[in-house]
Amino acid sequence: AESNNSDVFEYLENGFDTDTLEGIQSSNTDVIANIEMLYQLATGINEPARELVEGLKLVTEFVQDENATQEDYKALERKLNDLKASYYSLSK
Repeated sequence: AESNNSDVFEYLENGFDTDTLEGIQSSNTDVIANIEMLYQLATGINEPARELVEGLKLVTEFVQDENATQEDYKALERKLNDLKASYYSLSK
């Protein structure tokens, strides 16, 4: 994922205080750290499940999309739930 430092200045210009800004940055950092951890887990497995690889791809694309909307998030959530259901139905 890439950093968009210009967003920091936009937030400050629009009246966000430092505490709010730090909270936003902290949330973004947490999301990126979780994606990196999942990627490391997936690449550490010799043959990762198709659902895991596809899920990581979807999440990465969503996080990097600066124009993502709430509807995009809901669509991502549905796709991830479908992948989860597929994974568990195949592993039975």
